[in-house]
Amino acid sequence: MSGVPPLCCHQMVFAIFFIFVDAHTKFIWFYSMVAKSDVFHIFHQFQALVECQFSLKIKSVQTDWGGEYRKLNTYFKTIGIHHRVICSYTHEQNGMVECCHRHIVETGLTLFGQCHAPFKYWSYAFESSIYLINHMPTSVLNYKSPFECLLKSSPDYAFLHTFGCLCFPFLRPYNTHKLDFRSSAYVFLGYSNSHLGYRCLDLTSKRIYLARHVRFHEHVFPLSKSKQIAVPPTHPTTATILVTLYHPKPPSSALPPLPPTAPTSHLAPLPLSACYYHDHVVGTGLDLPPSHVVQVQMVLPLLKPSGFRLMYTPLINFFNCLP
Repeated sequence: MSGVPPLCCHQMVFAIFFIFVDAHTKFIWFYSMVAKSDVFHIFHQFQALVECQFSLKIKSVQTDWGGEYRKLNTYFKTIGIHHRVICSYTHEQNGMVECCHRHIVETGLTLFGQCHAPFKYWSYAFESSIYLINHMPTSVLNYKSPFECLLKSSPDYAFLHTFGCLCFPFLRPYNTHKLDFRSSAYVFLGYSNSHLGYRCLDLTSKRIYLARHVRFHEHVFPLSKSKQIAVPPTHPTTATILVTLYHPKPPSSALPPLPPTAPTSHLAPLPLSACYYHDHVVGTGLDLPPSHVVQVQMVLPLLKPSGFRLMYTPLINFFNCLP
């Protein structure tokens, strides 16, 4: 159990989240609470879930001796559940749950940091982090996911998307007029436990829609004040050259001379492909037969303009001067 400052989350004030961790499969169940006194009722819900979905009985529960668990201790004695209590100020005895708690918090904060979401949506971020953790393979389970170990089926990774990104749900069933837009810009707030769909937040009305048919723009984060666009990481110092075609080499006298190098601040837009007549492709280490000309396509890294032009100016100028 862990507490956060009381913040409004979708018309509810959640101050605490409560997790159950299966000691065998490491699967995590997440519950948001208003007060610690809700633990007793939440455990009854979790117990009914386990008995109905898995046809199993809970045999033991390990907690600390917090006040919220003392009422549960009496209940455990009446139904035969072994209540194991750790020693005071000895959290290492509850190490597995402590590690899970830290993993959840750090993953949730990472989701927040990427999309710059307000903290009033912490419940959705932490629930999404647990959803991701349950679907990620781990070395503790022989590189299987908790989802696979518990439910005996492989998770669908194509269903996962970036938390807090821009999304466009299909809204035609909600429209009251034929000329209303069939979609609009929303914010993706994770997955629903009760639906096979996504939570989509309308920033204007603050209403959350559950939709299955959604288009995602996973590099755009509307909740960010700066509206920055995250780009995939690219190696800052290399370029990839793909050899695609070979032709007979023309006479060497047909090649025009190289022009002088222009200042880097006045270069024209750089081409992404060109024909290079030479026995050796610069930067690739590929020695080719002298009777061939190579058509190459350059896959250029995302560099600062100044850094890129300084590195590739001679080669690009040579490409531009070819017929």
